[in-house]
Amino acid sequence: MTGPRKPGCDEQLVWQDIFSAFVEATLPLIRDHLARGVGHHGMIANLLNARGIPCFGHARWTATDIRMVLSHGASREPG
Repeated sequence: MTGPRKPGCDEQLVWQDIFSAFVEATLPLIRDHLARGVGHHGMIANLLNARGIPCFGHARWTATDIRMVLSHGASREPG
């Protein structure tokens, strides 16, 4: 019996591109909530869930997902 198949390099690159597009699409929404004074990541997750905005790899947004998007978005900024 074999374990789960590991993705190949090409497949990993495709998933990285999909994740990058997800971050680019959701980062402005999260930053908008932060700019409006919603500082608690769990509350932002609840607001995105209430709007029906899908989360990458999960059924629902969590505070950890919000931090993940913010972290990846910050790593893309120049400087």
